[in-house]
Amino acid sequence: MADLHTYLYLGLALVSLLAVQLARRRRSSAAHGSGALRLPPGPWQLPIIGSLHHLVGKLPHQAMRDLARRHGPVMMLRLGEVPTLVVSSPEAAREVTKTHDTSFASRPLSATTRVFSNGGRDIVFAPYGDYWRQLRKITVTELLSARRVASFRAIREEEVAAMLRAVAASAAAGRAVEMRPLLSALVSDSTVRAVMGDRFPHRDVFLRELDRSIELVAGFNPADLWPSSLLAGCLTGTMRQAKKCWDTMSSVLESTIQEHLQKNGSSGGGAGATDEDLIDVLLRIQKEGGLQFPETSATTLGWAIAELIRNPMAMKKATAEVRQAFAAAGVVSEAALSELRYLHLVIKETLRLHPPGPLLLPRECREQCKVLGYDVPRGTQVLVNVWAIGRDPRYWPGGSPEEFRPERFGDGEPAAALDFKGTDYELLPFGAGRRMCPGLAFGLANVELPLASLLFHFDWEVPGMADPTKLDMTEAFGIGVRRKADLIIRPILRVPVPGPSAPASCLRDTAMADGYFYLGLALVSLLVVLFARRRRSAAAAHGDAGLRLPPGPWQLPVIGSLHHLAGKLPHRAMRDLARRHGPVMMLRLGEVPTLVVSSRDAAREVMRTHDAAFASRPLSASVRAATKGGRDIAFAPYGDYWRQLRKIAVTELLSARRVLSFRPIREEEVAATLRAVAAAAADGRTVELRAALCALVADSTVRAVVGERCAGLDVFLRQLDRAIELAAGLNVADLWPSSRLAGRLSGAVRQAERCRDTMFGVLDGIIQAHLEKTGGAGEDILDVLLRIHKEGGLEFPLDMDAVKCVVVDVISGGCETSATTLGWAFAELIRNPAAMKKATAEVRRDFEAAGAVSESALAVGELPYLRLVVRETLRLHPPLPLLLPRECREPCRVLGYDVPRGAQVLVNAWAIGRDERYWPGGSPEEFRPERFGDGEAAAAVDFKGADFELLPFGGGRRMCPGMAFGLANVELPLASLLFHFDWEASGVADPTEFDMTEAFGITARRKANLLLRPILRVPVPGVYTY
Repeated sequence: MADLHTYLYLGLALVSLLAVQLARRRRSSAAHGSGALRLPPGPWQLPIIGSLHHLVGKLPHQAMRDLARRHGPVMMLRLGEVPTLVVSSPEAAREVTKTHDTSFASRPLSATTRVFSNGGRDIVFAPYGDYWRQLRKITVTELLSARRVASFRAIREEEVAAMLRAVAASAAAGRAVEMRPLLSALVSDSTVRAVMGDRFPHRDVFLRELDRSIELVAGFNPADLWPSSLLAGCLTGTMRQAKKCWDTMSSVLESTIQEHLQKNGSSGGGAGATDEDLIDVLLRIQKEGGLQFPETSATTLGWAIAELIRNPMAMKKATAEVRQAFAAAGVVSEAALSELRYLHLVIKETLRLHPPGPLLLPRECREQCKVLGYDVPRGTQVLVNVWAIGRDPRYWPGGSPEEFRPERFGDGEPAAALDFKGTDYELLPFGAGRRMCPGLAFGLANVELPLASLLFHFDWEVPGMADPTKLDMTEAFGIGVRRKADLIIRPILRVPVPGPSAPASCLRDTAMADGYFYLGLALVSLLVVLFARRRRSAAAAHGDAGLRLPPGPWQLPVIGSLHHLAGKLPHRAMRDLARRHGPVMMLRLGEVPTLVVSSRDAAREVMRTHDAAFASRPLSASVRAATKGGRDIAFAPYGDYWRQLRKIAVTELLSARRVLSFRPIREEEVAATLRAVAAAAADGRTVELRAALCALVADSTVRAVVGERCAGLDVFLRQLDRAIELAAGLNVADLWPSSRLAGRLSGAVRQAERCRDTMFGVLDGIIQAHLEKTGGAGEDILDVLLRIHKEGGLEFPLDMDAVKCVVVDVISGGCETSATTLGWAFAELIRNPAAMKKATAEVRRDFEAAGAVSESALAVGELPYLRLVVRETLRLHPPLPLLLPRECREPCRVLGYDVPRGAQVLVNAWAIGRDERYWPGGSPEEFRPERFGDGEAAAAVDFKGADFELLPFGGGRRMCPGMAFGLANVELPLASLLFHFDWEASGVADPTEFDMTEAFGITARRKANLLLRPILRVPVPGVYTY
């Protein structure tokens, strides 16, 4: 089956239905006046949440960078109900902040920013107009001018000196320092004193509420995402929290203003009046929300120190420079900072990699205009992804743009002339144009002096970390992207700190709550409440209010739990969810309630204790189409018809005697494969072993089922691959079975019917040839089925449709699972040379005299280690990681939880096979065949359905009846290829780095091709060697 090269989760599951619906809505909108617009491209959207699901699992600026790589540097999203333009290139940023600066000069006022800015009365969020121009002029000429910033130098130097004394005290005691609260306290104290004079009494309360307000205005809360919904703000409490923060900050500021007014009144004017009037202006601006500097400066300082720790050469160079410059003075002074050329490159590189606001502050389109040829409608929110631009390899030559390399801004480098003052659109940490940050000089002053002082007086090391390049650089969610982890480092005093030691108790913890708050925490308050109400009303209506349902993750309207599977293979995502919610977990995939069991005990209850209750299969739309309504063995509903088919399979089609009768076929096909590999070895060619193994298993299976290969068989196998792909279950028709529109729009059912009709057409010709043949050597499986069909006497007559469905079942089960297991076995042996050496030595020792591997010797128990290899492969790589789904036929309990009738049940055999609780003696992720050897804890564990920690073929009534047939197509090929050849991975120096990524599908095959170079060690019979 052709690999699926991309994950097909929510995207491909929903796009057929929802994209059409959205396209209709867009066409409807176009008919009302926007028909001539050429809107920017963007990813597909969902009802209610728009594009938010594309941001799940990553920080917004990272997710938007990845989306822009697919959709272009000018991209339209819909965040909830807010249309949002995201620009991710210097050219697009130039058009927004320069060419059309006036059009994009306003700010959108979300519900929370409206509260914190008192309706847009501050500098940052004031709408573009005369009021904003007045505030901007005051700020630039009076509040944050170069002269005013220089006047605060004494404050900064005092605060830095206090911090240095605290760090020196920690160094003397040999203690590590948590730098984030230290730097936050330093910058906050410097800023507060510059704005308000001395530290005011309720400073800690004020700054704590300011932290919370910055968190709330990040924009990912329901009140901001659905501004037209009063319910969104009411249910989540966002607006209440915003107003509470605002009221607390206002009350603190009111008392401070009153004190200053009283002080101004008693001073009677004079020389200090001007300063006092300026403080009054600053207090008014701060009251209206304009003070943003503590967040940005402390963030930049934290990233700069982290990057220097992680890059010892840059740390060494910066430290040497600052110590050389200030050795004579014994302390860093702000007046001489301009001499520190390399330190300024460090700050510039830090701002490139870690802009304090990675998406800047949002702008709003005031009038319709064009950006890079695309129309931007009036009222659109605009985000400039400066984080993505600063890491785009097109604009940062000379090494990876992800690498911290201050030298890239040095003389002679392509980026030497670039600066962050708003004229170079590759580097925009402070924005550009009319709405560029007016506090650039103020913020930088709070970065340069502390950074230089800390490097001058101390060396720094990370406790317990031998390799500093491993320092965690994960970003935290927020409007200003801080480093997520605490920065705990040990100072080593190198240059004495002037002045008396100070206690380290001056450190203040200003860290906001950690964790990503994407779609989950942004929507959970609103949507979970709504869904809880729906569930309670549904439970009351159906009389099941007393049920104790299994736990599970939160769900969304329409898609249920599908968003939790995004970005991972389903069995892996479900394993991770089960670690949080338990081994019995309820999901809703689209509208299908799905029970996922992920432990040995839960699997035992499903497959043994309540086997009869879970003995049926759910018939999804695509499976129903492919199996003629469940007329095959695998998906037939539990009942007398299935029992009849099962009996025929076990006693006639796949019995040990029948499997043994196909031995000559397997040996012939293996011999043909060996000759082909030997020819490649003689020429020194590599072999794509996965394709060779698939062909080997397919030929062996087809000959056992229908006799010799015949015309049309390649077409049959190609359609079979497609049918298996459609049966994976993540298509629109299967996820929303009640929606006829879903089936029609997705085309999955039509494709399944087309695959079935094509395969049945090929089988019609084969069946006709079998009916006309007059004799032959032995029966194949089709002969047996035709004999049973002819003899009759069954309770349910075996008609030709049933015969064809069973033939498709046996070929699909035999081909797919055996080839998958063979591929994984070889990949694991290549990746584990010791196991490869042991298995190869065993098979060559046992068959050295014969000169070839025979299946008869395998049948009497030869090659015990090879069997351990196969068992370990099936543990780590069960061919169907979630087995085939079951359906609950009647309400019952699993580990104390109620399972409603009709629930789909998935047994995560992959997760159980890697659960450390059941696999002691080394990591369960490690390939170690010896774990099944004599004397080991797992020695008695087998895969025949009685041990529920190892279930590659399932268990109970619906256990795979073709286990012996499948294993026979694994053991002989594996032993033969090891006997005759040594194997090397082409182009892989370290075999442990061999790619083991799984591909998406109902069976989890290895994603990459298996390119190996065979080296002939034992001649292949029938092949002449020189």
